[in-house]
Amino acid sequence: MRPYLLACLILALLPACATRTVSTTVINQQGLEIRLRSEKPTLGFKTLPRGFNQPIKISPARLQAILSGIQVDERPSRKSTIRERRFAISRKLLPKIADGLAEAYAEAGPNQEIVVLALEKRMHNFVFARKFLTSFVTWVEGDEMVVDLSRLGWEANERRAKDKMEPARYDLPTPIVGEIVMPFNTVGDGPYQANGPQGVKVAWRDSDFGAESIEQNVAGQRTSAERPSNAAEGEDEAATAKQDDVTGEQTATSAATAAAGSAAATAATSTTSPAAAVTSATGTASSLDSSAVQPPATLSTGETAGSVSAVAATPAAASEANAKPTDTLRGLSAQDLRELADLEEARSLGQITVKQYEARRNEILQKNN
Repeated sequence: MRPYLLACLILALLPACATRTVSTTVINQQGLEIRLRSEKPTLGFKTLPRGFNQPIKISPARLQAILSGIQVDERPSRKSTIRERRFAISRKLLPKIADGLAEAYAEAGPNQEIVVLALEKRMHNFVFARKFLTSFVTWVEGDEMVVDLSRLGWEANERRAKDKMEPARYDLPTPIVGEIVMPFNTVGDGPYQANGPQGVKVAWRDSDFGAESIEQNVAGQRTSAERPSNAAEGEDEAATAKQDDVTGEQTATSAATAAAGSAAATAATSTTSPAAAVTSATGTASSLDSSAVQPPATLSTGETAGSVSAVAATPAAASEANAKPTDTLRGLSAQDLRELADLEEARSLGQITVKQYEARRNEILQKNN
């Protein structure tokens, strides 16, 4: 009697501890299969409760932004200490997976997890002859999405059909949560939190996966595990650089204008006053680069006297200014103006002699004469 009692006890306890898997395929297309998987007791028909926040509507663009940022540390073997960090999912697979996953999340119930199996063709001997599997299981708990990775770039075994006209079939292993098949570990960083050795948990409504990340993915850039502020920082740097360029151009051109004006002002015996010479030079420079030149209206008495005394010792420059006081800058390019400004600054700092200053200045002014 005792063996029979023991057998009855085992059968009575079996439904409480054993479960079976029930899967429903929602996406079955070339290179992509997505299933909804739930569990039921072995001898029962009631689905075991999981309490997932599903069904839920998530756009494919946001899903692509989330999946594109998952990173793993991959090792050659389980015992190896060498690790290589890379993105978990191939960019080639991302759009296809995101589109199918958006549809699956909209159909999944609160007790169903989503199983994703995606095949990617890779070239071998210049022929796309091999296919590699990327598989994972995902679901939504509250406001967080959980992604448990299984196989990444795993070579699929091809099984030929009896009829050679039929396409080859692949025996794709189903991913199981918690089962470690390949030697890699997920990286928890930024909005991503490690969830077990090969899983991540992420707040899918986070602004990190908003419009900015979506634009980066559309542009073909990867969304990193850190906050995607590179685009904004790049724009700020570009704006700052542009402003610096404009400011530098204004400074260089204004300095060149002042230098040429001071040279023209050495014509003490000329009927043209120093202020008029500067005004004339400024007008000519404005015609060359109107967006970069903002000359002063007049020069103070101290500045004019200093300019005259500084250049009065150069008879060649004075005679040239007497000959053509209003045409000093005519025909000079913006580069020439910058060189004049640098030359004037070097002379004022004593870095060059007066003769060197005269020779280089005459060389610049005579380029287009």
